[in-house]
Amino acid sequence: MRALVISDYLKGTVTPELSNQIKALALQRRIPIFVDPKPEHPEVCRHATVVTPNLREAELMAGFPLREKHQLEMGGRQLLTKLGCSHLLITRGAEAMTL
Repeated sequence: MRALVISDYLKGTVTPELSNQIKALALQRRIPIFVDPKPEHPEVCRHATVVTPNLREAELMAGFPLREKHQLEMGGRQLLTKLGCSHLLITRGAEAMTL
C-alpha cells in the first residue's frame, strides 16, 4: 500500500504551496495522506486522510483545553471541521490515543 506522510517540523520545507501540490497528486491517485501537524501550519492538514496532533498541539489548534472527555470530543469534532480532514487521531501520551 502506498501513502503520503507529511510531517511539519517548522523547518520551512513544508510550505503551503508544496503541501497543496503534493496533496493534489496524492488525491488524484487515491493515495491516503497522513499529516503530523504543527499548530502554526493548520493549512497543511486540509484534505488529509488522517491528522495526528499530540494533545498539546490539538489544544492549541482548538483554542481550549481537551483534558476532559466532553472537551476532547467537542474539540475533536471542531478540529475535523476546521482542518477539513477525514480523521483526527490525537496522541495523548500515557492516556493512549483518541480517534
